[in-house]
Amino acid sequence: MGKTAYTTAEVCERLGITRRTLYRHIKAGKLRAQQPGGYDYRITRSALVDYLGSEEAYRDVFERENGD
Repeated sequence: MGKTAYTTAEVCERLGITRRTLYRHIKAGKLRAQQPGGYDYRITRSALVDYLGSEEAYRDVFERENGD
């Protein structure tokens, strides 16, 4: 079973985008994220599925290379 939440660094690496771009998408409401304790964001698996448009797209990006 894959992870249920990711850090901004993990998401940026997998999606090939900068942190600045990721933060823009979060601020614009394109990607849901939580900021526990006021520190770095955590992005859930379900938020990434919604952001990428499908479960298959999520698996292609976050599970295939991982071997999960």
